[in-house]
Amino acid sequence: MLQKEKPELVKQPDDISGLIYGTSVNADSWHQLMEAIGQAVLLSSEEDLEYASSEEASKIENILRHFNQACAIADKMLAYQETNQFLEQSLAHLAFGLAFFDDEGELIWANTEMLRLASVGAAGGAVTGMELVSLTEVETRSAKSWVRGSKNLEVPIHLRLDRSDTRSELLLLPRQQIEKYGFSVRAAAALINVDVSRSDAVALFAQKYGLTRREKDLVSEMLSGHDMRMVASNMGVTYETARSYAKKVFEKTGCTSQAQLNSRIIDGPASILRARTGQNNNTDLRRMFTMPSGRQVECFVLGPKNGSPVLVLQSNFDLFFNVLDNTDEIAGYLETQNIRVFLPQWPGTYRSDYATDSFACWDYCLDIVEIASQLGFKSFAVYAKAYSTNCALSLAYRFPERIDKLVLASAYNSNMGAENLRNTEFFFRLTNLLATKWPAMGRSVLKLMWRQAAQDPSKLARILARSATCQADREILLDPNVVRTEHSLIQRRQAQGFKGQIQRSMNRFTLRAFPLGGIKTPVEIYNCDTEMVTPLVGAQMLAEELPNCNLHVLHNEGHYHYYRNWPWMLARAAGRDMPIRGLLAKGSTLLLEKESTKGRRSNRQ
Repeated sequence: MLQKEKPELVKQPDDISGLIYGTSVNADSWHQLMEAIGQAVLLSSEEDLEYASSEEASKIENILRHFNQACAIADKMLAYQETNQFLEQSLAHLAFGLAFFDDEGELIWANTEMLRLASVGAAGGAVTGMELVSLTEVETRSAKSWVRGSKNLEVPIHLRLDRSDTRSELLLLPRQQIEKYGFSVRAAAALINVDVSRSDAVALFAQKYGLTRREKDLVSEMLSGHDMRMVASNMGVTYETARSYAKKVFEKTGCTSQAQLNSRIIDGPASILRARTGQNNNTDLRRMFTMPSGRQVECFVLGPKNGSPVLVLQSNFDLFFNVLDNTDEIAGYLETQNIRVFLPQWPGTYRSDYATDSFACWDYCLDIVEIASQLGFKSFAVYAKAYSTNCALSLAYRFPERIDKLVLASAYNSNMGAENLRNTEFFFRLTNLLATKWPAMGRSVLKLMWRQAAQDPSKLARILARSATCQADREILLDPNVVRTEHSLIQRRQAQGFKGQIQRSMNRFTLRAFPLGGIKTPVEIYNCDTEMVTPLVGAQMLAEELPNCNLHVLHNEGHYHYYRNWPWMLARAAGRDMPIRGLLAKGSTLLLEKESTKGRRSNRQ
């Protein structure tokens, strides 16, 4: 009998060196390198790694050495990109415009405020094309022309936009002035504009002197350079009423003229800071709790105080239940359902203190129960999604008297084994393998992933969308609004750095060490039949072991179905009898076959 020839387990990718060099120039290339190396070491079954020959093991070691080198290069590149992004975001929220030009008058760099000014002061919105008039010579030229003519000057030039409806004044600093003030002499000139009307200066000035809303409006109009008749017209009041407001403003502030009033506002430190809009004013939403060890943990708390308490475990992405940005919308829903939610944050994320390197899901459960006790919740339900499944199950196992019910969306089974794991999506399969077989490398890859996502989540979204097996997932992942909002959330969550998020991500790969048969709490699971991030087979295995579990199979809803379904699933966690949507068609072979043995059922509609 002929013995079947054993296939080669490890193949060296031909383009590994090229990708290494590519990563040194462009940090985005590390995703491609990760895929190439993943194809080399992800075998038909990860268990085959245990039986690799010495030659195959040597190949794997060599490939991973290349990978480690690439990660180090990408890490450096990301550090440079983070610094640049940090500066751009900081300067974008200043209320003054700033632009630098080279000797030919071409733009080197401009911040957001200068670009905004150019959009109203130049054809096509180009900074170099802004038509500027000299305050002394009454001469109009483009910004580019002013720069080219200022090379040998030793004094700044005072300019303004050549438009009758604006008094935006600008200062052009030639190279000698740039050197004097410490700017980079690589720039031939710098253009600066301060727009106090777009800053916090007026608001703080009004607060300091107790100005009324209408008095504050008057000051804002006066800052725009309008005469009193134009101010009155813009405010919709009579000329005499505007004069009356002005008299009260002068009495409160001690100013004797409009020029003195403007000068005092412009000289204030807030004159350079641009006011942000859309800020959440719910001061009770983000709360800090002190643990017995003295460690501080942040927890988001929202909903009517007497509502049914529900713990929301968010795993890696927060967008599906974005209480920070959608506060009013979510609060309104919670009010109608009489639900109070709390969302404790993992150590090192948002404002929570980092714990220890050994902190794990089991320890997080202690934080959760402590916060619930401080909130006065004797018991509570749990709504969890994806990789937070283990934490939800740990709570029900360790604190059965405190947990009323579990609702799991896209439940992840960390114990489903390598044979089933190989059918998951490539990206998640590879990170799982690296984290479990080579933890140090797994942490490096996760750090790169989160740093990249913090800078530009659209790149990670494209990778995940490419490997997604469900159209519903691709639509969600590539939605520009989703990507933009997720960007803001990731940055806020990782404000202290990525240490906490890496620890949290590594924890998802930890095998469950307690028997599910010991959990008597009612459990509802909602998994899709067409996605492979948290495949249905894992949820089926959970449902088989949990004594009091209902598995609901959703059809073509995708892994990220909780982006749409969280309202009714959250309500079901709180005990509300909400209808279940998107159920699998009747007669599917994917439904549980043994539900009758434990009094369990899968919904068939």
